[in-house]
Amino acid sequence: MATDQGSVTTGFFLPDGQPWLYYRRPHVGATAWALLAERGANPFWLGDHGGGEDRR
Repeated sequence: MATDQGSVTTGFFLPDGQPWLYYRRPHVGATAWALLAERGANPFWLGDHGGGEDRR
């Protein structure tokens, strides 16, 4: 999570002058990596996973 609060400021501002905020949400990147690892998937290998020929 980016914060344990509802939101925190980034220190930047939107064009209308409102603060740009980070909200309390799970980190999508870390969640995706955890799911890939759980499934034994390698996102850097887009070929046949069935033990076929080496496609480097």
